[in-house]
Amino acid sequence: MKLSFDRTSQLGSGGFLALKKLWDDLDLSLALSRAGIMKRSGASTWALVFALIAGWFAQKTSVLQTAKWVSTDDVVSKIVGRVSQSAFSRLLTRPFRWDLFNEERLRTLQDRPNCRLTSQDVLAVDDSMILHEHSRKIPFVSKLLDHATKRYVYAQNVVALYAARFQGPSYMINARFWKPGENQLNKWQMALQMLGELVAIAPHVGGCFVAMDSWYLVRPFLLAMEELGFRIVSKAKSNMVFYTLKPGKRATDRGAYERLSAKQVLRQLLGDSYHTIRKIASKKLYIKIEDESTGLAIYKQVQVVAVSGHRSQREETTTRNRAFLLVTGDLSASPEEVLSAYEARWGIETFFREVKQDLAFEACHSTNEHHVEAYLTLQMCAHTLLVLLAEIHNKTIAPEEKLTHGQVIRAFLGTITEIRELANGEVLLQYTPKARYLERTLRILLPTTISLGWFQLIPRSA
Repeated sequence: MKLSFDRTSQLGSGGFLALKKLWDDLDLSLALSRAGIMKRSGASTWALVFALIAGWFAQKTSVLQTAKWVSTDDVVSKIVGRVSQSAFSRLLTRPFRWDLFNEERLRTLQDRPNCRLTSQDVLAVDDSMILHEHSRKIPFVSKLLDHATKRYVYAQNVVALYAARFQGPSYMINARFWKPGENQLNKWQMALQMLGELVAIAPHVGGCFVAMDSWYLVRPFLLAMEELGFRIVSKAKSNMVFYTLKPGKRATDRGAYERLSAKQVLRQLLGDSYHTIRKIASKKLYIKIEDESTGLAIYKQVQVVAVSGHRSQREETTTRNRAFLLVTGDLSASPEEVLSAYEARWGIETFFREVKQDLAFEACHSTNEHHVEAYLTLQMCAHTLLVLLAEIHNKTIAPEEKLTHGQVIRAFLGTITEIRELANGEVLLQYTPKARYLERTLRILLPTTISLGWFQLIPRSA
């Protein structure tokens, strides 16, 4: 990173120097080239993408705002050079393969020891809506039921796959827009497709738990997941039917399957007073699946875990005094392990909240399909950079001083730096006092690029 300054005193967002170093560590510029996302002239592709992501961190919700902001921020403008609104628009509306760029990002993460997925991690599947009440011409918008308000709205529906890490930073793996239409994939088929692509990139993830809400607990999805080697865990629907195998009167009899409702299973495992106690218990039961090739019903054994009076440490809403059932295809897992895997699903809910609040996730109103898909892919990249930056910072400080991802954006990347060029050609970076507690993190990210200090000098070529 080469910086040169042509004025006596300048102000800029000093934290973006660290963000650029993290960008280089992940080789994201190379990932863009490998994906074939390149321009023949004008501003470099990597510079436009980095400027767009930096603009989201700076709360700029449009390419016009980002272009104006880059021209006024002396640090970012020296990193990326001159950018314009038209350059952003040309890049985002071209039919580039942004899915290949996302694959390169995932491969890079698997090469980093602290980001590599293991069989102890949990993969979470979920979807979220992006409301567009007054923009019917935006791609992938359809009329959907908003379960929060119990009314129909016009929105895009994003199906996402998230890695909830046992140790190390958690990050988004893939996300795609659900496309309305009779010949299009439904949401669980899209999730299955993304899981298959992940296995092709990282074959070692086959033994992971896949946590999902009750909507995805459909029989074909369950069978397909087992073929890929995954262990599913999901909350059972209130009207789900289970079966128990009753032995026949004679040893040679096959026995018969007896039907059980979800409420009956709860009472069997937890007792009649399950609403007032804290308890967890499990039992092996059967679910009925129709064989698509023969049309005959087959009974598949699953483990059903009943939970009551549990207070989740991850979810913000308490489930105390509420009983529910979890279903998993892993017959050997302990009830506590199944519950822990399902709780890890909350990480994908946190992802959607963070990108909507802090990264302008809902601010894309383009009518170009390529632009909308590029925007979604770069949102995942931006969140990955944010997660890694927060992890580096939180490792260096006491637990009570750890920052959330939103606080990282406001306190770290929003840090104002005064830049002065001295008479001897050296450059002085002077951070504001509120950035003092970030000094160690900046030193970790920039150990050889810049000599940091409150009144230390760095050479012009740093």
